[in-house]
Parts: sequence; C-alpha cells; structure tokens
Amino acid sequence: MFRTVRAALVAAVLTLVAVVVPVGPATAAASCSTSSSQAIVGGYRVIIRCGDAGYIHGFGRTLSDANLEALRLYQLYLTYGVSCRGSLVDSLVGGFDVQIYCPGSYTNGFGSNLTDAAAEARELVTMRLSGGPDCDGTTVAAIVGGYRVTLFCTVRYVRGQGSTLTEAAQIARFTAALG
Repeated sequence: MFRTVRAALVAAVLTLVAVVVPVGPATAAASCSTSSSQAIVGGYRVIIRCGDAGYIHGFGRTLSDANLEALRLYQLYLTYGVSCRGSLVDSLVGGFDVQIYCPGSYTNGFGSNLTDAAAEARELVTMRLSGGPDCDGTTVAAIVGGYRVTLFCTVRYVRGQGSTLTEAAQIARFTAALG
C-alpha cells in the first residue's frame, strides 16, 4: 500500500514539473533548486537557483505558490531567453502590488492576494515577451462596488473595473491585449 501511494505521489510530482517547466528555445534546461524562503507580509518569498538563469525570486500567498511562481518565471527564461525575477512587494488598497524585473524593465501587477498579484505581473511580462502590448500597472482605486486598475501600455492608459482587485487587474490586462 505504501509503495503504491509513494509511486502515485512521485508520478504526480513528475507530471507537475513537466507541466510547469517545459523546454523551449533556451539551449539547455538546468535543474533548479530552492536557495531560500522567507515569510513576508501577505505570504512568502522563495528564491530558486536555475543554472544560467541565476537566482529567481517568486512570491505567493503560500510557500507552494511562491515556489511555483519562481518556477513559472524560470519557464519564461526557457521560452524567451529572458531571466526575470520578482523584485518588490507592496500592500495597497484591496491587496498587493508585485514588481517583476526583467533586464531593462520593471513590470507591476496587482491582485487581491500575493499569488494573484505575482501571477498578474508575470502575465503582463509574458504578454510583452510574446509580442503583445508592453503594459505596466500604474494605479489602483477603490470605487463603488469594487476596484479600478489602470495600466500604462506603451502610449495609452487602459483601465479595468472589477468586484475584486484581481478581477479588475485581469480585465485591464484582457482589454489591453484586445487592443
């Protein structure tokens, strides 16, 4: 029984790793290992070390979320050859602001919790790296019924409104992607 459960857990972990870190244009995938973790306001910061990509910082509401966000940033390195890392966390009305640094640029994303904010920042970076608009979170405002998020996308401002900060950020990003 124990061997069956252990085998199932190993298979699940291997499947998760295969889904989270597919090999892309980077020359060779390096193994990653966790360098450190730290409790911060709203959750955790995890630092992983991945070969040529170096140290990658991930943020999340849980320790697992932070580790997965760091691995997802490594996935950007494998896909686009750009080594990005979480660089700053700040709390704000309705949630959090996470900033990701990629060589030459900083991108801010907003969310109701630390995991959502990290994911939104990463999605904005992914949108830019994949040839979409270059957007950065600029402001958050509480409005009647929810929140309004403003993104600055190259030459224009894009706004999204939602019942939660995460929803407002997602709507702003979707609006920007639609042009």
